[in-house]
Amino acid sequence: MPKVKDTAAALAHIESQIVNVLMNEVKNLVVEEMDRQIDLTVYSSYDPVMYKRRMENGGLGDQKNIIGTLVDNNTLRVKNETPSSPSVVDGSVQNLDAIVVHGAPNIFNNRDYPWMHERDFVQATKEALADGSLAEAVAAGLRRRGLKIRVKTTIK
Repeated sequence: MPKVKDTAAALAHIESQIVNVLMNEVKNLVVEEMDRQIDLTVYSSYDPVMYKRRMENGGLGDQKNIIGTLVDNNTLRVKNETPSSPSVVDGSVQNLDAIVVHGAPNIFNNRDYPWMHERDFVQATKEALADGSLAEAVAAGLRRRGLKIRVKTTIK
């Protein structure tokens, strides 16, 4: 840590390092885990017959669609912002994660299809990361930036 003149300067430096860690180490960890959960929860649930998945080419599995934004200086929001393909009904485009997470109604016939059911990769990501890995990513990132810290508790 650089030499600082007072407590306010020290806190400002630490806060800037936390923001940096959130936007790098933590975001990367969440993106990787979400990508893994998309494979397990969504892509492994069934093989489509009537359409081809975009997967890593603009689909849910494309990490460019997983966006991290700071809510404030100590909160990172990570969201999969993949747009759907245009609707066959009206050509509209929606956010694909909501369709996949909650399931989509069948407006075509009375049959049951796998895509109608929830495939909640967001909750699966949260559950996988509840093991303390987020806290450890923050600690490791801050240590790499020269701050001496200890993790006393894990995030649950």
